[in-house]
Amino acid sequence: MRSVLERHDAEALDLEVADSGTLLDLDHSDDYELALSLYGRGHPTPGECEQLWLMAGGTRHVMEHCQAVSRVARALCEAFNEQCKATPLDVGLVLGAALTHDIGKGTKRHEEAGAELLKRHGFHAAADVVRIHFDTALGPDDALLEKDIVFLADKLVRCHRPVPLEERYLEKVKQYAHEPGAKQAILGRLERARALMARFEDEAGDSAERLAREALS
Repeated sequence: MRSVLERHDAEALDLEVADSGTLLDLDHSDDYELALSLYGRGHPTPGECEQLWLMAGGTRHVMEHCQAVSRVARALCEAFNEQCKATPLDVGLVLGAALTHDIGKGTKRHEEAGAELLKRHGFHAAADVVRIHFDTALGPDDALLEKDIVFLADKLVRCHRPVPLEERYLEKVKQYAHEPGAKQAILGRLERARALMARFEDEAGDSAERLAREALS
């Protein structure tokens, strides 16, 4: 392989990527086993999230918000998994999606922009979570999934500090009160968020807002 690459070195171009697999060797069986364990995981590691943010040129303010959301999301996920050991959620997916959920911030539909960026880099599972973090549509018979944990964590963080769920939405009502139909739409999202939080607390056996405060204390 080295001789082949050297023959074509003059034609080579640098391509910036976020995939940490580019740094792995496959010289030994342990290397191969590690590569297999990482293959197809569908979400970025914390290190890959840092690289994605560098490539996207995100602001420190938004990055700090995502870091805070990831801490809350981990706490929620671990509390849920402790009670629901038969159907545990993927902590890695929750963290990868939480750390990048606002990476498209600054565009009109930042959730779509962020999801497309993640898809381009092969992180399809995280992209699916990021695409729908703005609102929730959890039905009464639907299982709680990683997307619901990330959604709830995001709604319990203002900037990089914990915030009660109600307060988060009522702030938006005041902010957009002048826009026709905005209040009704926001209150509808609040109702769905309340239902999801109640469902989480019933299954995890703990207060989501308390977990958020503790995670960010």
